[in-house]
Amino acid sequence: MKILLATYWVLPHLGGVWPFMTQMKRKLEEQGHTVDILGHSQDMESFHLLTRDEHFRKDWVMPVLNAKLSPEQVPNIYIHDFVKDYELYRYCMELAAGYFNVGQYDLIHTQDVISTLALNRVRPQHVPLIASIHGSFTSEIGELLRYTTDGSPEKNRQAQLAEQYFYALEREGASAGDVTVCSTFWMKKLLTDRYAIPDQQFAVFPYGLDTDTFYKTGTSSVERDYGKKVIVYTGRLHRYKGVHLLLDALAEVKQYRNDWVCWIAGEGAEEDILRAQAKELGIAGDVRFLGKVEGIADLLHKADMYVLPTLNDNMPFSIMEAQMAGLPAIVSNAGGLPEMVSHGETGLIFSNGDTAGLRNHLLHLLEDDAYRAALGRQAKQSAQVKWSLDTMIGKFMSLYSQELVKKGRSMEGGLR
Repeated sequence: MKILLATYWVLPHLGGVWPFMTQMKRKLEEQGHTVDILGHSQDMESFHLLTRDEHFRKDWVMPVLNAKLSPEQVPNIYIHDFVKDYELYRYCMELAAGYFNVGQYDLIHTQDVISTLALNRVRPQHVPLIASIHGSFTSEIGELLRYTTDGSPEKNRQAQLAEQYFYALEREGASAGDVTVCSTFWMKKLLTDRYAIPDQQFAVFPYGLDTDTFYKTGTSSVERDYGKKVIVYTGRLHRYKGVHLLLDALAEVKQYRNDWVCWIAGEGAEEDILRAQAKELGIAGDVRFLGKVEGIADLLHKADMYVLPTLNDNMPFSIMEAQMAGLPAIVSNAGGLPEMVSHGETGLIFSNGDTAGLRNHLLHLLEDDAYRAALGRQAKQSAQVKWSLDTMIGKFMSLYSQELVKKGRSMEGGLR
């Protein structure tokens, strides 16, 4: 079978979409299938098939799109720069899909609402389209819109209109595939409640973690500080990840004890802001910004606890990795996180945005070595069962087969 894994996002990507796609590709190819990956190039100048190193440059078609979608003809997309860019680039992706001949594939598996909407418009109807939705696009971009507005009435109006556009885009994209796959029941409930999408559109099962690749990520050069317990965060440095809340909580922790250090591993637009915040709070010497880290498994094994204070998330790979490394996780109750962490068994959960609750959990695990170790052991035992990659691949293969049969086709290709 020939399969296309596609996303609108930049590839390789810092978030969970990239590891999801690469481990899917590896496991599917082990079963004898051919898998291509389509996404935005790193410079955002083209869409590219990574597996073939083929590019469709946006500047080939942008003059035509700008002429066809001028402010006079479609003024609604010019209400906000975000809206204009997403709309124009979505059309670029449709043209790229035609250029790469997506009709050659037996099945298309998209990874976000934008690519699902784009490829659904150009795929031949005999090609099944499976859509994995990894997070709430409207929630994330809504947070960004509110954070970047200057508070003026006109900017607020533009942001509100932009949110309406992204609401419509997510609603259409979440239902454009033949099946929409969610990794958490929270994600499914969000989509059904927000957009009234019927239950039969969805399949729900968790991600798996490619432990073979995870354990072979190499050795980290980061070394522990003598006599210090290590708190670690891994992920993007974006506002919705809540790292600013972690810094606030750590400043309070320091009033009680200083036998700790916090490693923040990751990159993102908020890094300078977070560094300045740590300095202002008086904890710059207690927080190490590590940037992009090689050997993530080794880094986690050197830590004592993992923390994720995210304001909005679905099923982050970072928690799966931390649990597989035997770390207790302190997480907010945002999104699908309570489906990943059992409070008092594999970690601790605090209310979204509650820095006092986060502080208390940090203090508890810093104080009680035996309890922290027990949570870590139970987290690893649970992770080895819950995050089975083979189980996830088996569920996707069953879903692929089911949708091919509906189209009158089979896994081996051709008509039944």
